Amino acid sequence: MCVRIIPALQRRLGGESDTATRDFCQNLSVASPARGDPYPARRWRGVLHGWLSWTTANRPSGSARSPLGPVGEKVGIRVFLADDHRLLVAGFRDVLKDYGIDVVEVAYSLDGLIDRYMEVKPDVLVIDVRFDTRNAGENGLDACEELLARDHSAKIIVFSQFDDQYIIEKSYKLGVLAFVRKDESTEVLHEAIKTVAEGKEYFSPEIAQLLAWSAVKDRNPNKLLDEKEMRAFAMTADGASLIEIAAEMGLSTKTVGTLMKSVKTKLSVENPADITKLAIRYGVTTTDPKTRS
Repeated sequence: MCVRIIPALQRRLGGESDTATRDFCQNLSVASPARGDPYPARRWRGVLHGWLSWTTANRPSGSARSPLGPVGEKVGIRVFLADDHRLLVAGFRDVLKDYGIDVVEVAYSLDGLIDRYMEVKPDVLVIDVRFDTRNAGENGLDACEELLARDHSAKIIVFSQFDDQYIIEKSYKLGVLAFVRKDESTEVLHEAIKTVAEGKEYFSPEIAQLLAWSAVKDRNPNKLLDEKEMRAFAMTADGASLIEIAAEMGLSTKTVGTLMKSVKTKLSVENPADITKLAIRYGVTTTDPKTRS
């Protein structure tokens, strides 16, 4: 994150890198949560508050420019922001305000989210994937799918710290118009909101590269799956249910569910129909010696 923010700070705070700028950015690089950090939200809170406070205090006197974006650019876009990290929401709300974007509604959970969206009718919904929820397995993508079923014109951006290829591909397949990672620059989020508000898809350079790589990579299950995954894959392709696969393999349904989750991630598929198509393409069946015990 620091690598992306430093140039923006230098441009907006006078152009020249001074000791204060270098010291702040060095501290930010230490404070920013690394991938795999078990408590990323806690560390982002300090980063965001430090960033917002420091840029305000060090803005050149008489400057007509905001440290986070062009104040004069009033695009009039109304955004609904859904994320269960309250301090992150507050920080990004301020960031978007400096770009002339109004956060007109905020949701910290998925409860009642769709109904609130239908009442507010924002230009863009920006939503996280993971929420602390009482319903196991429920996530932001489920909410996106439900919302798009009720309002086909909904313009949605998935905004997440996770960059799992399966989640990104599923987002676009559902009809989401953009996927933005939380460690992208504020300029990327701003550009995504402007583009999506016009009803167009947006791909940041990194997301576009990941999807392009996915499109050309070899998805041969014979090469990517281990023995158990291959058996579960083949039986699913032949129409077997989770319970039938578990009984045949002598495993619990939970274990088979975990196997299939791994299969879907490795092969970039999301449902039995996709699995069947891929099995046909590569000639995989339950009669194949590789898929038998």
